Amino acid sequence: MTLSRRSFAKYLGLAPLAAKEAGDAAISRLTGVGVGAPSFQLNSGVEPAPISSMADYAKSRIAASEYVNTVGLPDFVREAFRRDAQWVDRLDPDLAAKRSWSMSVKILTQRERNLQRRIEALHHGAWQSQGSTLFKKLTGWDWPW
Repeated sequence: MTLSRRSFAKYLGLAPLAAKEAGDAAISRLTGVGVGAPSFQLNSGVEPAPISSMADYAKSRIAASEYVNTVGLPDFVREAFRRDAQWVDRLDPDLAAKRSWSMSVKILTQRERNLQRRIEALHHGAWQSQGSTLFKKLTGWDWPW
């Protein structure tokens, strides 16, 4: 039986897919990119104004979300979120499992997901603040967590 060049390379572990996986593993190791739950960096470089109380903080979260819903996300905030989204320290498991994608495409896709998650977190934080404010009005006490 004669072996073709491709089957011989596959037998030796040098098939294109194996080479790609080895390259991706090396990139992951050198850049420190792992696979797992997303991490959120909240250090946008924009220092928040000092807030005197949790009530003021909740009001500011709600006001920011309402502003975004009405006017849109300001450019300086979007740019700060985009800068934070550039730092990828782990890939979502579904992205990591895509064998045909190069590591650079996986990282670019993860950056976009990080940006979208940051924007969603803005709205979710306001929703949570509204819920906690309403709960306190209805019951007279703060939920402990």
